[in-house]
Amino acid sequence: MKKFEPDLDPDPVTLGRVRSGSIRLQRTSLARSLSLRGRRREARRNTPANFYSNFYVEEKLSSIDYFLASEFFRVVVSLSEEKEEKLQFQSLLETPIRLESWCLFDQKKPALQLMVFGGMDWAEMIKTDAGIDWGKASHVYMNIVSCESVDLQIKATLQLARLAKHAPETILASIVPFLVDLLSSTPRMQEAAAYALHCVACQHDGRLCPMIGQLGAIPLLAELLRTSKEGFQKTLLRCLRTLVTFDGPNRVILAVSDGFEITLDLLSRCTDDRRRRYLLEILSALAMVREVRRALEAFSALGFLVEALSCGKMISRSRAAQTIGVLGISRRRKHTLVDLGVIPALIEFFKEGDSSDKLVAANALGIISSHVDFLRLVVRSGAIPLYVELLKGPEPRGKDIAEDAFCLLAVEEENAVMISEQMVRILVGDSAEAIAAALDIIWDLAGYKHSINVVRESGAIPVIVGLLQHMNDDIREKAFGAIAQLSYDAANREAMVEVGAIPILIDNLTSDWEEVREYASECLLNFTEDSVFREEVSEVHAIPSFLFIQERLIRLRASDEHMLRSMSMMEAVQLADEAAQLDDD
Repeated sequence: MKKFEPDLDPDPVTLGRVRSGSIRLQRTSLARSLSLRGRRREARRNTPANFYSNFYVEEKLSSIDYFLASEFFRVVVSLSEEKEEKLQFQSLLETPIRLESWCLFDQKKPALQLMVFGGMDWAEMIKTDAGIDWGKASHVYMNIVSCESVDLQIKATLQLARLAKHAPETILASIVPFLVDLLSSTPRMQEAAAYALHCVACQHDGRLCPMIGQLGAIPLLAELLRTSKEGFQKTLLRCLRTLVTFDGPNRVILAVSDGFEITLDLLSRCTDDRRRRYLLEILSALAMVREVRRALEAFSALGFLVEALSCGKMISRSRAAQTIGVLGISRRRKHTLVDLGVIPALIEFFKEGDSSDKLVAANALGIISSHVDFLRLVVRSGAIPLYVELLKGPEPRGKDIAEDAFCLLAVEEENAVMISEQMVRILVGDSAEAIAAALDIIWDLAGYKHSINVVRESGAIPVIVGLLQHMNDDIREKAFGAIAQLSYDAANREAMVEVGAIPILIDNLTSDWEEVREYASECLLNFTEDSVFREEVSEVHAIPSFLFIQERLIRLRASDEHMLRSMSMMEAVQLADEAAQLDDD
């Protein structure tokens, strides 16, 4: 074998002692003189085994850089038992040998790139016939980031980012501290580390996000974000967005690291659509923190929150809708949000979201609509069909939200007409759960003075009377309750008689179901007090269950009337006192 001719350094440094002999390791002229492209081409021609077999141990050879020596001894070099003069490969990535135990070294010299020198990069070094050996990969990466070669660190870090989706969670967890440390390195290294952290944070359902936050990555990322530009800024935003999406405490850390102010400042200046979307998604996550919600109005940032509701990932839009629902409880903020266009934004999100998103949108829209000034605006924006869809859906909470919203919207008579018509359509033919929910709403509407006529004119009474004999117990109970409430109006009683309600009501006075007996008795009591129908229902006075319930209902009505008179008197006295105080002033 032809002996490798060393390119001697003019000022040799003794690296240390290997076994019985003192050795000096020599660096090739190839590693120093070839261009990067040429080095890679040369490295491909020289396989690791052939390339390194050219090295000889001599008493006085030139020095090499610390990283090359470290990797050379730790990873690939072992002394042959037969010939101590020749260095041979046993295998790549063997159990690591600490360089400190083998030799002294010159740490001041810049490291050579093992990838160029050996013809292999990090991704190739960790591959085996069975795939990637992640235990070795982690160890090799840790040694690479400990060297002085920034180019090597960047290349290995980017390769790690690309392979992160295949890596086990424990391996990624062991590498995270090194990536966080690299955020304090050079600008190019910082960008590579931020990208790798983003890729790592996205894996395993975001379970590594809390760890990344606890290791101090978020303040570093926020500080870099303050002065970053274009591509680097996008990388930082993606990383921060991932960290605050998956972990609540990370939102607090970012908020106390001036992340809220930085985000608002960038939003006020950002014209790039993608980076703006990332910023809005970060803002929607920060807005889940109570202190940030309080600051939104002070910083005049509610407009950004409404914008976040209209763009970005659905999970981010859902967070924005939740925050709007919380902020909308305040009457002042409610008006501000409406002026900023929150109602059409909520309607759009309501239409586009999945079942859970619809619940959030419906709840927030119901809160916004709980003011008389916005009732018509919400309905004209198309809310009623959306709430009907929710009412007919399988989600019990959705039915509750829809019922509450319809009762609020029906305060406006024009809205009550539309709602009653929709409820009748459901009563005519839909699922048992939807019919029961629609009966609940009609029952509530029947208690509004302005909507009593609306319910009757919608054609609801014949349908409800037909449901008094439904096989579903829940539907029957709510049908009797709605009829009892509607029977307080004379025109409604007439409509009930026309469709044969009285015989059904009398038959149910002896029902085994207590609630049905009470509602039937309440309804018939209203008929007995009506001179037009008193004779028609006179037979109920011979039924003991009716007489018992009648006595109780009369007492309850007397108590209610007494309470109303007392409250009226208290209000009159209070008004008189306030007027007298004004006169004194």
